[in-house]
Amino acid sequence: MLRLLAPLGLFVFAFLVRSLPYRQVLLEHYVVPFGNDAYYHLRRIAYSTVRFPDVLDFDPYINFPKGAKPIWSPLFDWLIALLALPFYRSGESLAIERLVVWVPPALGAATVVATWGLARRYLDEATALLAGLFLSVLSAHFWYSQIGFLDHHAAVALAATWMLAATMALLDRDAREPQRGGRLRVLAAGSSLGVALLLWPGSLLYVALAEAGLLLYLVSLPSAEAFRRFAWRFAAVQVVALAWVLPPGLRSHWPQWGSLSPVVLSHFQPWLFATLALLGALCAALPRRALFAARTHRAAGAALLGLVLLALSALLLPDLWAGVEDAWRWLAKAESFQARVAESQPLFAASRRAGWAGALARLSGFVLVFPMAALAAASWAWRRSDRAALLFWIGWSLTLFSVTLVQRRFFNTFSVAMALVMAWCVREGWRYIAERAPGGRPGRVAARALWVGVVLAMLAPLYPTYAPHLGERRWDQREVRSWIQRRVRQLELAHWIERSTPRTQGWLDASERPEYGVLAPWFLGHLIEYAGRRPTVTDNFGDDLGPENFELARRYYRSSEDEASKILGQLRVRYVVAPRRANFLGDPPPSEGSMFVALNGFDGSEADPPLPDDPPALRHHRLVYETGGTDGPAFKLFQHVAGARIWGLAAPGARIALSLPLRTGRGRELVYRAHARVGEDGRYEIRVPYATQQGPEGVTALSSYTLRCGDDTVTVPVPEWKVQRGVPVKARNLCR
Repeated sequence: MLRLLAPLGLFVFAFLVRSLPYRQVLLEHYVVPFGNDAYYHLRRIAYSTVRFPDVLDFDPYINFPKGAKPIWSPLFDWLIALLALPFYRSGESLAIERLVVWVPPALGAATVVATWGLARRYLDEATALLAGLFLSVLSAHFWYSQIGFLDHHAAVALAATWMLAATMALLDRDAREPQRGGRLRVLAAGSSLGVALLLWPGSLLYVALAEAGLLLYLVSLPSAEAFRRFAWRFAAVQVVALAWVLPPGLRSHWPQWGSLSPVVLSHFQPWLFATLALLGALCAALPRRALFAARTHRAAGAALLGLVLLALSALLLPDLWAGVEDAWRWLAKAESFQARVAESQPLFAASRRAGWAGALARLSGFVLVFPMAALAAASWAWRRSDRAALLFWIGWSLTLFSVTLVQRRFFNTFSVAMALVMAWCVREGWRYIAERAPGGRPGRVAARALWVGVVLAMLAPLYPTYAPHLGERRWDQREVRSWIQRRVRQLELAHWIERSTPRTQGWLDASERPEYGVLAPWFLGHLIEYAGRRPTVTDNFGDDLGPENFELARRYYRSSEDEASKILGQLRVRYVVAPRRANFLGDPPPSEGSMFVALNGFDGSEADPPLPDDPPALRHHRLVYETGGTDGPAFKLFQHVAGARIWGLAAPGARIALSLPLRTGRGRELVYRAHARVGEDGRYEIRVPYATQQGPEGVTALSSYTLRCGDDTVTVPVPEWKVQRGVPVKARNLCR
């Protein structure tokens, strides 16, 4: 009964902890996922739910107008679509959203139980319970598995824990009972490698750790017979992993990546496992030669075989080194976009919570002493009969700690390893006190109380993560309210686009091609693709899908209108989103005469009076919608149009001032202004983007255009069809 209650209790506790933010996810009219990537997962889930068992392998709604293959492997989204399939009803996406946002807490709680099982197998019941409790509250693991964080990383942590446990079990079985087959352990270890890569190609890091552990164990074996036997087991593990990745890997073709790029699911993964399987088989033949009777000779032979296979691969597969370069650029953040992504930042880098405070808030104060604790655990493991498995666990943990220092995205999986080391350290400290504390029983009680206080003090930095969700007053803190308001404004924008702009084809049928696209800051891309149901030029994939589109989008916001219109024409874009802040553009900030300033700061109008550095009035962009905001609209949506051409006759050299009062759907009133100089032939022309009749519902013209020349004025109505087609509109003569 205790063995049943412990994992059940841990699952329920961890699930409840990860459900704390439910009030900011499950709103009355919206489901607000945590993180922008969740929206693209929702898009792929919706696609597979409607067209089951198909997956969205090529998406015309990303990298518009070319389209692209999503860089994420499809397994995670396909499995969730399978889960949601019985609950799907046409047109009821909100019901599916309310279901699938609970998947991350379930995966996180399952990871806690898996960690408990792993600790129980190699440590003891008390340490296992501590490891489960620590992982339940570690903010790093909570972050990626909280309700609404619909992302493959929650599943990756579970898969990596399975990989760690399966590799340890294989090593332990071979060390304890080398004569027994261990087929189930070989099958489990190989499957854990393959499934991890199908969930996320970035799991290659964990695969590399497992492979390194198996190879180091192989070359450390003292006898030739043990070496030969485990070499065959190693080869069998690779064959099992190869069976998982071979079909999807060989079918993958990436226009923006090489055929052997590890960054995506490609031919690289089948090549990797096939090469390692061949290495294992060749190593199994080494002991037949007298030259390799000594362990050092076998190790040297295995290393030489590996180098030969690598050299042959590089010779026969020229794309291999390009793929290795891709992987290194991603891990080392050599890409300009990757270097700006928050989860790619170093663990102790300054962020919203600067440096050390951020690391402590995610991984507790124990992160500061983790290397020393892990080394102490390694010394303890060396004296154990199951040291092969335990030393692999310590090596796994220290390597993930090092990688997390470089990119904090890995603290999700590292938190599992750290919870195990934390639990071992706390348990060993407790035992040490019981055995050696001076002063008899009172001394032991005092020492244990002090030890509990130290542990709680190390866990204390985690509390601010949960404080906003523990009680209505705390939940209503300014930071949380601000986050919800920003996301709701983004959703309002996306839903208005879906409701009020012309529908595009291909949202649930990748064989169709959309008629037009939307240019928006990259961080809004996934949201517009899913909730707005419109294709975008660039999105949260950054420059991984199409560096050309990514650079064109940045250039658009920095350019003048003439160049910007050419970019929109090239990309077949009808709508542009202008955010309040330009931080998504990087350095340097856009100039005063740029499109970003014209759209965001002047609503596309001319200043009154205009200054030399102010942007001119926009002739092909008109405001059609704006969201709310505390200091003005958070986002504005502009439509790109041909613009009607108002023309007339006036005194040569005179200045013609044009104005049109407007009111947005939120009640804000503004005036569109422009001007022109009359030519020597007495003719002027002003291209205008707004219609005074039958225009969009989001922004209404309050009157006709007013043209002024000195004291002479004239009004000009402009219908919508003339704006769309660029038709000339004749105005009465002025100041003649």
